[in-house]
Amino acid sequence: MARGETSDTFETFLKDTEAKYRIREAADLEKFRQKFITNKLNKKATDFRLETLEGETYSLSAMAGKVVLLDVGASWCGPCNISIPDVKTVYKHFSKNDDVVIWGINDGETPEQVRKSLDEHRQPWPVLLDRSQQLRRDYQIKGIPFFILIDKAGNWQYSFLGSHLINGQPLIWMIEALLSN
Repeated sequence: MARGETSDTFETFLKDTEAKYRIREAADLEKFRQKFITNKLNKKATDFRLETLEGETYSLSAMAGKVVLLDVGASWCGPCNISIPDVKTVYKHFSKNDDVVIWGINDGETPEQVRKSLDEHRQPWPVLLDRSQQLRRDYQIKGIPFFILIDKAGNWQYSFLGSHLINGQPLIWMIEALLSN
């Protein structure tokens, strides 16, 4: 066998293996996506009115017709801080879509703590202060970071606990599923 034939055969093997791997990877990714988007809660979302540090008031009911992502966290929470770059990816992904709203919800900290965190992390979305932790009670939040997704009709559809957002992909899948309904 000539030397060139072995190389060509090996390169063909590598290309075939890579193609089979990509097909399998795509199928696995679709299974993972389906796992995230099929388990909807279908609960009426509890309305709230919260303020930013600047005193601007935001209410969930004012967002009717939009998909709303709530990122509930606190500055002292390491996993919350780790998830910020992933949420920034989600924000950038939907930045030109007026039907998607992303809000940070600060879970019970003082305005000074919130200001310090905002200065450090520079989230481009509004961060609302939940000083009394009413949202935590209304949405049965047991840990943070906690993500809540509300559909255009005002229904709480998804919740996601944790900071392992895989470059924001689970949140992107869930938002896309809610936009397609």
